[in-house]
Amino acid sequence: MLLITAGTMIVYSVFDYLFTYAILDYSNSWMIIRDKMIPISAYTIITAFPMYIYVRKIHEKFVE
Repeated sequence: MLLITAGTMIVYSVFDYLFTYAILDYSNSWMIIRDKMIPISAYTIITAFPMYIYVRKIHEKFVE
């Protein structure tokens, strides 16, 4: 699940960058990647791990 989350965030960030900034040729658009997209992706992946553990424990409780 964490790999799916990480992969999805990377694909989303690349498409968001391409269609929002790269196509319109903004100057210094690489700063958007550094200041916005990488931190958001990192926070999403970091918060996905506790949610994965929590959902897994709930699933194990109901399977028993």
